[in-house]
Amino acid sequence: MSPIQERNPQAAVANRSGQLGVYRVIVTGIDMTKVGQPNNDPKGMANTVDTFGHLRQIGMSMVVGSGAIPQVGETWIINQALGSWTFLSRQVPDTPIVYSFYSLAEGLEDLGLIDYQGPAAPPVPFKNVNTVAQNLAATANITTYAPLPTPMVSNVVVTAGNWLCLFVITVYINTTSNNTEVALAMNVSGGTNIPAGSRTEDRLHVLAKSPIGSSINQVVWAVVNPGSNRFEVQHSGQACTISDLAFSFIPLLLLPVGFTLNV
Repeated sequence: MSPIQERNPQAAVANRSGQLGVYRVIVTGIDMTKVGQPNNDPKGMANTVDTFGHLRQIGMSMVVGSGAIPQVGETWIINQALGSWTFLSRQVPDTPIVYSFYSLAEGLEDLGLIDYQGPAAPPVPFKNVNTVAQNLAATANITTYAPLPTPMVSNVVVTAGNWLCLFVITVYINTTSNNTEVALAMNVSGGTNIPAGSRTEDRLHVLAKSPIGSSINQVVWAVVNPGSNRFEVQHSGQACTISDLAFSFIPLLLLPVGFTLNV
C-alpha cells in the first residue's frame, strides 16, 4: 500500500486559513525599483508567495507595530483587514516548508490535502556505463529497435508508490558515411511498460551529416510503477559505432495517490 492516503479535499479547503483572510507567505525578494515614485512604499516592495502559489507585492512599511521589516526567506502572516495587504507577524521556521521533491508530501499534508504516513524509500539512483566501442548493425528502419551487441540493462524494484523519474542517455556516436540516421531509446518492461520508440520525442535521434563522431545526450522523464522494472537501452536505424555509453536513472518525486500528470 502506498504511504499516502487521500483526505476529503473539500473539507480540507474549508479549513484553510485563507478562508479567514489570513495567509502565510514566504518573502522571495525585495523590489527597490519603484522607491521614490508616487504612491509607492519608500522602503521598497516585498515579493511574496503563499502556500497556494499566489504571488503578491506588499509594501515593506506595511508591518503591524514597530517590528523589523520582512527579510528574504522569512515566513510571515498577512491579511487585508486594514484595506491593503499588511504583514501581521513573522513566523519562526517551525512549520513545514517544501524545500525539495522528497518533502512535497509533508507540504501537501500541511495544506490538509493528504494523510502522509511516513516517507516511502525512494528507488536508488544509479549510472550504468560502458566505455567499450560497439558496432551497431542496421535495423529494418528507424522505428524498429534492437538490443545493443553488449546489452545495457538495469533492474529497479519499486516497493511503494509511483515515482516520477529522470533518465539520461549519453553516448559517443561515430558514423562511416554521410546522412546516417541512428536512434537510441529506453525500453522499459515489467512493472512499467514503455516500449522503445513508443514515445518518439524521448529518443536520442541523430541524422549525421558527416562521418565525424560526436558526444550527445538526451534527458527524458517517465512515471515508474511499483514492482520489478527492467530498463534497457536499445538502438534503431543504420549501422554505426558507439562508445562511452552511459545511462542514468534519477528518482525525483513520489506521486500522491490519484495524482496524474497532464502534459
